[in-house]
Amino acid sequence: KLSWSQDRALRALGSLEKSGMAKFRENIVTGKQWFFPSL
Repeated sequence: KLSWSQDRALRALGSLEKSGMAKFRENIVTGKQWFFPSL
């Protein structure tokens, strides 16, 4: 466990999304989800 704050984790995921490594989608039922299609 990294013990990161939620803010730090969201910033890291946002950075990965901007670089194209991660994809984000938000759904009322499932909430926020990030995918890593390159892995």
